Amino acid sequence: MKYLLTPLVVLVSLLISTASPAVAGPVSKPNFIIIFCDDMGYADIGPFGAEGYQTPNLNAVRKGKWKLIFPSSYTVWEKGSDGIPGAKRTQHPMPLSLYNLDTDVGETTNVADQHPLIVDEIQALADAARADLGDGKTEGANVRLLGGISR
Repeated sequence: MKYLLTPLVVLVSLLISTASPAVAGPVSKPNFIIIFCDDMGYADIGPFGAEGYQTPNLNAVRKGKWKLIFPSSYTVWEKGSDGIPGAKRTQHPMPLSLYNLDTDVGETTNVADQHPLIVDEIQALADAARADLGDGKTEGANVRLLGGISR
């Protein structure tokens, strides 16, 4: 019985100690995003072999409160029935867009024209990332084969 109670006491103590952080002052925001996907397999995205979903391009870069979205387009299918999409689809272009996420978290107002220096600064970061890692438009200098490391 005592062997069963010891782990239980440790677990309860851990839960209580983490429930109220002892850190005073503001807590900094994390510098990463975790994305949970249900029923997504290894080969369901472009970098791992999926052919139905093309994901080779750098779509956006975030720097501080700014998010720069690069020009692209998206497809809208007409309403279908019985799980089959409609026959007609429409391509909608998206221009280069800059958003201030401090004041516009919903990304509704493109402010790229009002902040050309911010656009240039973030564009330079994206160009450096493309030169290093590549994307669908650029062969990166440090790209390696999927699942392998050159020795």
